[in-house]
Amino acid sequence: MTASTQLASNDEKFYMVNFLTVERENQIALAENMAEAGEKAIRNRPGCISVNVLKSTDGYRVLYIAQWESKEAIRASMGDPVVQAYRDRAGELAEPDARAFTVFSTHYPDPIEEASESSVHSVAR
Repeated sequence: MTASTQLASNDEKFYMVNFLTVERENQIALAENMAEAGEKAIRNRPGCISVNVLKSTDGYRVLYIAQWESKEAIRASMGDPVVQAYRDRAGELAEPDARAFTVFSTHYPDPIEEASESSVHSVAR
């Protein structure tokens, strides 16, 4: 089964969101550090659902989003010396602004109804 990040209102999950401001020449190094942290130190920790690293198109920001089952799982992860080393490296490269979030609301497009076979034939005639 492929895991994915899914947001849902009132899902009782927690999100560690770190908005990092970086000099353009350090953006890739920062994104690589955060991605490596997600891959090697965080994604298989108890309570971790997913880790996502996004980089801005202007080159000045990296957004790190980790989805967790509980605040306790976040705290346990942040107490790990290996995770702290990645966090320290990120702090050397950028100005972090980390916060815990919960989902307030989500909005998705209405599903597109498939045309019935009879309407397809009538259009083709």
